[in-house]
Amino acid sequence: MRWGLLATLLTALVFVGVFFWVALVVDPAVIYHGFGVYFDWPPFHSGWTFLREHLAECGGPLRYVTGFLSQWFYYRWLGALMITAVAGAIYLAVRLATRTLGASVSRLLGHIGVLGFLVGYSQYDHVLSVGLAVAVVGGLVVLHDGLERFGRWRLARFAVLISAAYYLVGASGLLMAAVVVGRECLDRRLFSGVLHAVVAVAVAAFLGGWWSVYEARDLWLGGTPFHPTQAGEWSPTTRVLLQGLYAGLVIVLIIAHWPDRRTCATQDADRPDLRMPHAIGRVLATGLPGLAGGFILYAAILPTAGSNTGLVLSIHRHSRLKDWPAVLAEVERLNTRGLYDPCSNFDANHALYHVGRLPYDLFYFPQNPDALTLFGVSSVRPRTAYSRIVRWYYELGDLNNAEHWASELLETEGACPLYLELLGRICVAKGRTAAARVYLKALSRDPVYGPVGRRLLAGLERDPETAEDPEIWRIRALRRRVDKPVTDTTVEQALLDLLEEQPNNRMAFEYLMAHYLLQRQPERLVAHLHRLRPLGYTELPPLYAEAVLVHSSRTRGGVDLHGYAMDPRHVARFERITGAFRAMGYDRSRGMAALAPEFAHSYFYYAMFPVEVGL
Repeated sequence: MRWGLLATLLTALVFVGVFFWVALVVDPAVIYHGFGVYFDWPPFHSGWTFLREHLAECGGPLRYVTGFLSQWFYYRWLGALMITAVAGAIYLAVRLATRTLGASVSRLLGHIGVLGFLVGYSQYDHVLSVGLAVAVVGGLVVLHDGLERFGRWRLARFAVLISAAYYLVGASGLLMAAVVVGRECLDRRLFSGVLHAVVAVAVAAFLGGWWSVYEARDLWLGGTPFHPTQAGEWSPTTRVLLQGLYAGLVIVLIIAHWPDRRTCATQDADRPDLRMPHAIGRVLATGLPGLAGGFILYAAILPTAGSNTGLVLSIHRHSRLKDWPAVLAEVERLNTRGLYDPCSNFDANHALYHVGRLPYDLFYFPQNPDALTLFGVSSVRPRTAYSRIVRWYYELGDLNNAEHWASELLETEGACPLYLELLGRICVAKGRTAAARVYLKALSRDPVYGPVGRRLLAGLERDPETAEDPEIWRIRALRRRVDKPVTDTTVEQALLDLLEEQPNNRMAFEYLMAHYLLQRQPERLVAHLHRLRPLGYTELPPLYAEAVLVHSSRTRGGVDLHGYAMDPRHVARFERITGAFRAMGYDRSRGMAALAPEFAHSYFYYAMFPVEVGL
């Protein structure tokens, strides 16, 4: 008893360690800010209507609980607590369901189940629903085992339990059917096994097909790691591990029935005694070997968290929170690892604009011309790209385009607060207060963003034009006055149209100039130098000055600087890089390597060498 208590205390300490690992290494807040952008939005609203909708279909209770728990990921420590609680439920369910295999084996299997769940989060995949489903199925198997002692009405009890399983967790509930049918076959009750299988199929067809009106794929695979849509959201590692977890759970729970079967069977007196030595049995009975095995697995696997993915998500979170210096610091960390992500490239350029460094430090980070706006970048999922593009349109004052694409995202993602808030702000800026109230009232029901919605609603009552929000006031001043249909157009033309209506739109100007720099079009950049002084520039920004020198070198002509002086240091740097490249016989491969230490962050270097990153 003393050793068992020690094992229990050590297990509790393991889960304390899991809690701190989730909070400090994974950081659920990073995952939360990826909802609706990198992951499907887990909807949740308080109120009877939302609950009733989920109670009216199979798998709805699981989605309801998943959505509720997911909201708390916004807070790092609460999110860690939710993940740890689900991990503990998995451990308890697996351990109880496999207790016939002995304390050590059941503990080890429980830790393996938890590990399969946690590896999903180490890869920054949102697998909460799968963990909950495994815990529920394990618990129902334990309940089924407990009711077996009553003997009679076995098939009727199974029908009730499999109905409960399918209703609660959807197709994942069929795992219980697979376990029970497998055990019936193990007991050589083949006819009974067939009857149990028929009951399970009938329950799924009735509840899923007739009551919930699911399509065939959702009927048998919905909510499981085998569903192509859900599994497609996860990394290959997570997908394979969770599929293995489901298959392994069925096999293990069937095998766990074997010791019970042996104790109930008549023992043959002539059968040799194959029991293990008493000393070994006592050690295993303490559960400490199983705990040690689980600890070794945790130590070996969990430190290999998908930190690169986490870094990309962290960059996105800082961008959502408008912590621009943190965005730049995290992108620099990403680059020091030799990695490139087009969305992080977009976020870095966005941050550079907001800290006033876009005309100065554009080439401090690896660049690809298409990543400036993410239009047409096939390597990025449309949802992930347009979640950024709509915000970009909004800040530029192109409210029609912002509203169009935010509405599209709201249609595909559901009542995601990111798009509800943005659409509410857009409608306020456009003077459509009635429409704004619709979006903001929906936003006010969100557990996390509710205070934002209520604040904007209150401000709208006092000030219908700007809702007493400084950002809306700024956007309203920049918005386009001439309505144009939302059509496909080039980045250049979209920015030129904005500048034609609002010449004081500094963001549109700097993005237009960045576009010309990245497209290696200095001749077009110099045609807009006249816009600098009205926008308040006190000097010719270095990258623009370098583009002027490159253009002058190509055309052998002068450029009107509109009263700005060319810094002699830029001229000297241009003469150094061109002279050094000439001395190398214009050998590009040699020049790229030799000139990078001094010039890699300059437009001179970008214009001379193919240094843009491939997408």
